[in-house]
Amino acid sequence: MNWFKNLKVQKKLLISFFVITIPFVATGVFASYNLKALDDSDTQLYENMTVPLCQIGEISTLFEQTRVLAHEITLAHNPAEIKEKADEIQAIRNRVSEYLKEFEAAELTGDMKAAQTEFVESRNAYGASLDKLVALANVNKDAEANAMMSADGELTKAAAVEQAAIKKMMFIKVKEAEAKSNANTVLANRTIFITLAIGVL
Repeated sequence: MNWFKNLKVQKKLLISFFVITIPFVATGVFASYNLKALDDSDTQLYENMTVPLCQIGEISTLFEQTRVLAHEITLAHNPAEIKEKADEIQAIRNRVSEYLKEFEAAELTGDMKAAQTEFVESRNAYGASLDKLVALANVNKDAEANAMMSADGELTKAAAVEQAAIKKMMFIKVKEAEAKSNANTVLANRTIFITLAIGVL
């Protein structure tokens, strides 16, 4: 350390300043980098988890509204009333298509893509059954329409499959959101710990 002792006071002060400053600069860079990563991750959590969860919730609500309207169609005998209910069902299904398109725009994991494919297939099958129900109602074939709505009926079974598909999508997305949130917490805690540790040193 003789070289340091032989230095002028001004140079000693400059070297000491840089030695003290470097750790703080490094800490600032580290913290800034991790805060940016945390901000990006939170954005992903909102765009790819929170928003899709809301969309699935809306799809589930609209699905239940469709089931109610399907039941009301079997009780209607007036052609105008049947058409009104059928038009409402179609409008709801169009809204579901819009939500589904928005849902697909998010980043989907392999599990979610598979669940989404199952939902689309079940939705198409349920839609075909709904069309059949409306056709029967239009010609007043009440017995056949009611049979479709029975516990073992075609429409009831198709509805159960679609409902299960919706629940599966919701379950997967909740798990993914939970994992993302936990990862954000780990990153935040690690940033705080390292920043404080360097500060103490």
